Amino acid sequence: MRIILKYLLIQLVAFILSISIAAQDKIIKKEIIPTPEEKKKLKDEDPKEATYPTLDNFKKEFENLPKFKKRYIPAPVAYADPNTGFSYGAGVGIIFYDNNDEIRHLIGPYVHYNKNTGEGVTGRYIFMPTAKERYYYKISKSANVNEEYLAEYTNQKFYLENASFSALADIYSEGTARFYGVGRSSRSEDKMNYNHAEQTYQIKLGYFINRFADFNLRFEFFHIDVKKGVEENTPQVIDAYKDHSLVRKTEGLAAKLELGFNLLGELDEKEASMRFSVWGEQGFSLFGEDELFEKWGADLKFNWNFHPKISWAGWVSYREVHGDDLPFYLLSSLGGSRSFRGYELGRLYDNNAVLGMTELRWKFGTLNKFNFKTVWELAFFYDVGQVGGKDSDFAINHLEHSGGIGIRTHFGENLLTRIDLSIANEGFKIYVDFGYPF
Repeated sequence: MRIILKYLLIQLVAFILSISIAAQDKIIKKEIIPTPEEKKKLKDEDPKEATYPTLDNFKKEFENLPKFKKRYIPAPVAYADPNTGFSYGAGVGIIFYDNNDEIRHLIGPYVHYNKNTGEGVTGRYIFMPTAKERYYYKISKSANVNEEYLAEYTNQKFYLENASFSALADIYSEGTARFYGVGRSSRSEDKMNYNHAEQTYQIKLGYFINRFADFNLRFEFFHIDVKKGVEENTPQVIDAYKDHSLVRKTEGLAAKLELGFNLLGELDEKEASMRFSVWGEQGFSLFGEDELFEKWGADLKFNWNFHPKISWAGWVSYREVHGDDLPFYLLSSLGGSRSFRGYELGRLYDNNAVLGMTELRWKFGTLNKFNFKTVWELAFFYDVGQVGGKDSDFAINHLEHSGGIGIRTHFGENLLTRIDLSIANEGFKIYVDFGYPF
């Protein structure tokens, strides 16, 4: 174990030295911070000349919709993770291009089936009127429990030159959610099922202080409940923890402030970055006068494209949660497609959590099909982490490990699908998801 950690440390130091000497950089996308590609498009955008959400702007856009070029892409649907199981179906992607071959509208309806949630239908719609703005809507409904209604508006140059804005409303129920208990000693055989029912309404404001620093401020209202899940043959959380504070319903308000620092500045010669961020969140429940919680954490993310087709990326994260008798879903957690891929979503819960994820990515080929170019990527990854009730619970010999291989497909600059195959001491896991895990 010590040899592995020493090797990873040497690799990290070598990375920092080599990149610092070369002084190359890019900004990692974080919260509503634009990527370097997006920033190039934003450079000449006047923040005052925007199609902000008004009925007149929508009316004008849809009157011009028949004039756009259209492309239809058949879309077989296959989604899998250890919680929901395997889902499959079919749909079609309809893409509308303007005269500059920029994507303006993307419509994605499809039908699907899952043995736990039954038949379902999902529709996604993305509208990008300018380089700075995006509207995203999703409606999904299954025969049994699962459903989601989501609307999001993002503007990366909001009235001011360096300001960004995002608004989100998301209402969903996930009937295949898991809970195993709190703490490192929780066991995989103690798996319980529940329906995670949540309403979330968020507003995010971001601002670039300079090329080295920025901040994001988020305000949120949330309503979360633990209900009976869809799996009849799995013990239910609401039965095992009846009237327990761990599973009580919570409705509250929270505010989160994040400060980000681009440690290598910003240059255009090479694609490389290192970003450190610290954040704090304060929230309280509307159901009880003394039900307060406080969260804080720190993240270090880096990416180095040391070859035109090969890159190395990583993420180190630490989380702390403070509060009395908090429900488990407000605690720090590890597991799932975007956090410790060797373990199921919701596998590990406790007050504090530490996580490390790293990937070596290789873009090995391209494919042109349906007049649409895709870039294919292979990734080798390694994840490590643990949870604890307090800082003294953390120890190197308590770390959990997982590793695996992933296949990713890039559709243009902003859309990526991936299949990650991971193995850990609790077995083999497969995830099919959108976007990079970090």
